[in-house]
Amino acid sequence: MFFDIQMGWRGDGGGGGGRMDGGGGGMEEEGLDGRENFLCAARHVYLCKKRNIMLKEEMRWSSYAEKAADLFVEGYNCGQAVLMAYAEREGLSPETAARLATAFGGGVGRQRQVCGAVLSLAAVVGLETGSGDVGDKESSNRAAQVTHQLCSEFKEQYGSIVCGEILGLKGFVAAEGPAHQVPLPEKYKGRPCAMKCKWAAELLNRFLEGRGERGEKGEKGERKK
Repeated sequence: MFFDIQMGWRGDGGGGGGRMDGGGGGMEEEGLDGRENFLCAARHVYLCKKRNIMLKEEMRWSSYAEKAADLFVEGYNCGQAVLMAYAEREGLSPETAARLATAFGGGVGRQRQVCGAVLSLAAVVGLETGSGDVGDKESSNRAAQVTHQLCSEFKEQYGSIVCGEILGLKGFVAAEGPAHQVPLPEKYKGRPCAMKCKWAAELLNRFLEGRGERGEKGEKGERKK
């Protein structure tokens, strides 16, 4: 049996190859079964394609987080690692992103204050939602709202956004959170803040994925509204 786009369902054997919409010995039932099989196969192909698209999207977003962690392991500071992971998306060269975030490392110039990964998280939010128009209060409020939410989610895992507290350094009250109980992967041994860079990027990914790819970048990386 096969489906002729013009003639409808047809038999694949001899006997005149008549259409399957007439009577005679259960031919109509056979035609219905054929239609059901065809629709089932078409639905299966559709679902497989949809699943592949979803997997590709997941891989694309996860690549930002992996890149941020890997850049930190390579030797970049936490702020540089996160901002460089999104550099291409934001219309920045890796070199420019690295220079912009140089002083973010170690909690703002190694003062062990706000974590550099969190500072770069805020920088990416600004690039995504902010505006160069001083009168654009809506964009300003939106950037503040998103940054506040993502910082809160960072705190939920690490107990703080302050570098010295997260690391439990002398002179700081050690922060507590579920992330401190997670064993450090072997590849990050010696560079534990790679996990903080990765988490900051994962939070950004959730925001960006939920926001969608709204607007294209201009020649200088600005988003067109």
